[in-house]
Amino acid sequence: MNGRLEHSLNYLRVFYEVACCKSFTRAAERLHISQPAVTRQIKNLEEILGVALFNRGSTPVELTPAGKALLSYAERAFALIEEAEEALVRYRREAILRIGTTKGYSKSTMPGIISRFQEENPGVKIVLQVDSSKALQEGVLKGELDLAILANPDFGEKSLLFIPFRREALVCIASPRLSLDSNLRALPLGRVIEFPFIVRERGSGTHKVVMEAFEGLGRRPMVLVEASSPEFIKEWVRAGKGLSIVTA
Repeated sequence: MNGRLEHSLNYLRVFYEVACCKSFTRAAERLHISQPAVTRQIKNLEEILGVALFNRGSTPVELTPAGKALLSYAERAFALIEEAEEALVRYRREAILRIGTTKGYSKSTMPGIISRFQEENPGVKIVLQVDSSKALQEGVLKGELDLAILANPDFGEKSLLFIPFRREALVCIASPRLSLDSNLRALPLGRVIEFPFIVRERGSGTHKVVMEAFEGLGRRPMVLVEASSPEFIKEWVRAGKGLSIVTA
């Protein structure tokens, strides 16, 4: 290629911005360079091409006939460049983000988060792993996960960065079949231990915080079942098998 524009793509971009903005000052702002730099590059381009591209005395800046002709080609050139970049996206190495989360969050929270993320980052593939909070934190430590959204992590692990996501309330759930006052607005932990208790599996954030609360009382609940399935826990409670404490 022996054309005069062969090494002038940057100059052409500056020309295009000035032509669109009809102002050297606004073009400089959009390009994040100084106005003298814009003026200098336009002058260099005019010297390369051997034609004047702008009428210097007019406000706003006006294109000369040669400038108008060049603008139409510049528009087509940059449209082709953008089209080429879009076509080459599929040949790039696929970006993968490995996210870990709990079973509960995988149903209630993550679908919306992942949907919004992929709208903003269409080239990133999400690999979602569902496990207990403890296992997820270990996965991040081992480099098997890039990040994890979980409950009640071990904040003592100094090699990890913890970013608060949200606060969640825990509630006690019970079946009407149990002999509890229907007008009761709250059930003290001291009363909970009077009933069979169904708790989330060890390693989950809910298990950790609930059992720590009982330890603070110096008492232990009568654990009937440990289960990883929130649906199973709710069904057993609904059947009158015992009480449980779950996220609200």
